[in-house]
Amino acid sequence: MIEQRRGRRDGAAQPAADTGSDHVVAAHPNEAGNGRVEVVVVAGAGAPRLELRLLAWGRSVGWYPLRRIALDAQQAQALRRSLLRAERYLGARDAGPEGSGCRIIPFPAPPAAEGDET
Repeated sequence: MIEQRRGRRDGAAQPAADTGSDHVVAAHPNEAGNGRVEVVVVAGAGAPRLELRLLAWGRSVGWYPLRRIALDAQQAQALRRSLLRAERYLGARDAGPEGSGCRIIPFPAPPAAEGDET
């Protein structure tokens, strides 16, 4: 199945499967464009499991796996909760006050002078 990946550096989700029972849910490229993380559902003999795959780009081979992390349902739920908590920290840095969960309290306006209609 490596041939299916060859020449596709555009980040399109393609199976990295060794078996025909993998489903790539998402592929997230890194900023440099030479790596990505795939979220894959692997169906096998037992219950389906989630697998995170770190891929790198090689000019002669295309995308190839560097690491695979298999997660059961409980671990996947715990990872989801952890990522949501971590997003608060990233959002505060990247998205500004609106993404940080902070509440902005405006200062009261000074009283308007008589005859001032602003």
